[in-house]
Amino acid sequence: MDIRSSISVKKVAAAMAAFMLGVHTQGAIHSVSAASVVVTETASEAGSGQSSIVLDSKLPKGAKISSEKAYNNVISLFPELKKATLTSSNYGGGNSYPQPDYKVWDLQFQIRMGSSSHGFSATVHGETGEVLSVYLPEYLWEKQADSDAKRISYAESEAISKAFLHKAIKGLSEDDYVKLDASGGDTISPLFGHAQYYFVYQLHVNGLPTSENTVYVTVHDSGVVTNYSRNIPQSDFPSPNPKLSAQEARSIFEKNFNVELSYIPNKYSYNKKHSNYYLGYLPSTGMESIDANTGETFSAYNSTDTKTEYVTESLPNGNAFVPAKKDLSAEEALQLVENTFPTPKGYQVSESRYEKRSYRSGEPSWNIYWSKEDKDDSYMYMNGISAEVNAKTGEIQSYEIYNRSMDNETKVDKTVENKQKITAEAAKKLAINKVLALVPNAAKELKLSTVSNSDTSYFFNFTRYLNGIPVYGDNVSISMDKAGAVQSFYSQFSADAATMPAASEPAVTKEAAKKIFLDRTKTTLQYEGFGGYYGIQGDREERSIKLVYHPQLSDIDYYSSEALDASSGKWKLLYGTTQESIVSDIVDIKGHSAESLLQKMVSHGVLTPNEEGKIEPERTITKGDWYTYLARGLNPGVGNDVYYSGNEDDKIFADVDIDSPYASILNLLINQSWIEADPEQKISPEKQLTRGELAEMIMSVLKYEKLSKFYQQGTDLAAVADASQITNKGAASLAIKLDLLPLIDGRFLPERYVTVTEAAQVLNRLAELQGKLDFFMNSQSFYRYY
Repeated sequence: MDIRSSISVKKVAAAMAAFMLGVHTQGAIHSVSAASVVVTETASEAGSGQSSIVLDSKLPKGAKISSEKAYNNVISLFPELKKATLTSSNYGGGNSYPQPDYKVWDLQFQIRMGSSSHGFSATVHGETGEVLSVYLPEYLWEKQADSDAKRISYAESEAISKAFLHKAIKGLSEDDYVKLDASGGDTISPLFGHAQYYFVYQLHVNGLPTSENTVYVTVHDSGVVTNYSRNIPQSDFPSPNPKLSAQEARSIFEKNFNVELSYIPNKYSYNKKHSNYYLGYLPSTGMESIDANTGETFSAYNSTDTKTEYVTESLPNGNAFVPAKKDLSAEEALQLVENTFPTPKGYQVSESRYEKRSYRSGEPSWNIYWSKEDKDDSYMYMNGISAEVNAKTGEIQSYEIYNRSMDNETKVDKTVENKQKITAEAAKKLAINKVLALVPNAAKELKLSTVSNSDTSYFFNFTRYLNGIPVYGDNVSISMDKAGAVQSFYSQFSADAATMPAASEPAVTKEAAKKIFLDRTKTTLQYEGFGGYYGIQGDREERSIKLVYHPQLSDIDYYSSEALDASSGKWKLLYGTTQESIVSDIVDIKGHSAESLLQKMVSHGVLTPNEEGKIEPERTITKGDWYTYLARGLNPGVGNDVYYSGNEDDKIFADVDIDSPYASILNLLINQSWIEADPEQKISPEKQLTRGELAEMIMSVLKYEKLSKFYQQGTDLAAVADASQITNKGAASLAIKLDLLPLIDGRFLPERYVTVTEAAQVLNRLAELQGKLDFFMNSQSFYRYY
């Protein structure tokens, strides 16, 4: 998907409109058949992982290269695949959906490890012989990654990716493509584990950039290219010569452009509750693409027949939402949904699942699914209804009828054509009444913000306002067919009204913010794809390409969006955090004896400043703090998810259940086998952490628990003045030997509390020990893409 910069509240609504009115598909599920090459293996070769395959030089109808040539082209790019077994070679439509207008060789590989096997594939263009996609599994390169070889930097990996790009695409010159910054703004790399650098290149067509011709390359920090894929345009490109001049396009953009003061969460994450908001400016209108020939404006997210209007309309008082008086049963949740959205004929309930903690609200919910009685059982077709109901309040938080075909033949619901169609005004009234009845405080907090009308459906988006200010990400949307039958409904509120900043006069005025945006925004001539959407009836509009002027913030990462802080006038990323920006926000480490070390921990996301910008280096930490730092060393974003599916009584430890702020942190460490869950034992996350306890916790991470318990004589502690006070002498001795907890004036001080600085020193030493011990961080389980 072509992700754009400076996404405003209304642009998000437009994107949601595209989703509700239809799903844009550029590549996913597929099937291949036609010509097939039979594969045979000898037992000895299968066990060794060597290939024994029947490949030939025959050309199936329409092909210009053989299966043998396709295989050799893949091997020339990825010689490591010689170690894998080729299990099949098929010529057909390939792995793209909808099916492309060209055919590919689909090569299926397999790697066997003992009694288990892992499959993966590669595709090669059937006419040109160009390799289109290859995935290299970890087994083929993990030994190289685990070696003591120096890890390469981002700059070094970029050079490798470019060299590979030129090798994969013959005749490519430096002027034929542009590299996009694919990090999405989030450049925090982990302290532990390996990194995989993810690169995106746009290939030019007629000298202009286009998202329709994109290449993806992944480079592991050992220097191995592990993934390669590219998409090939499925539509013809118009002339690169615009009828509209750049100056005329700029005038249209500046006339339409405006900004809006909004409540914006720090580090926005979809479907996640947020508690920390600031006032900032985002574009409200004018960021749509401009047709380079007609001067019309439109969004790439909408189908070409969709007419979208941006409004700000308050809602009338009406039948307000009435919360449930008690927790809903499965039957009550089902009845509520069917009373609100009558189930179309031919559908029956196939599943009703209770979740203790919904990913959407973090509260208990019922997830209900209906399937069509006469549906095609093949995986190539999707046809059903889904709904989510808050089991505590009775709010219907989502509802959707989906009718998608997974091949080139769409299954359109023709019954709508025979129904009485309603007007746009009637549809709007119906949508408002539904929202008033289904959403708490709707009349007070919601305003209609987007109205879209296509040939087959209506779409409405409502934005949440608190203190008269829109809240970024808090929206309600509803779509219906032309007969007024609701096809989808989504409600997402992330902000707590009681914790929002006061609506004071911002230091940066709206006029000043608009000028800052205009000065930084460029309008670039490029090709942009439109269409490829499935409507709510299952009908699909063909993909087309237009020549456009596209507004985009200059010098910004292609995949990120920024807001302007209304207090400081500084730019802030909507998603993610850069290493540089987070370090610059710290106010209490300058001049500290461990300043550089603390900066390093902050840059890796292990330590994060509080609301005052402080790290508090000399603060003593709790056991929960240590587990948090350790988990962030693996994944700086741990804790950002709220999804959980499990039983109500599930506990990780006796004093930590799924609602605990430590739940996701401890689950990550459990998955890494650094701690073991025990529902009957307390872990005491709020207890102050001593050096003696930290030594034992380190042994769990290093897998030296048994060794430390066996090694209790303490003969190595003879020179330690307070050896007699150490309970676990083996753990202390190993921690001292590995320089993880060095002596302080000849003493170990097992009862001394650990400070933030001391924890940072231990974590830094652990990072230095990666790959040098038998068990610690020798697994390829965790990667960070950036």
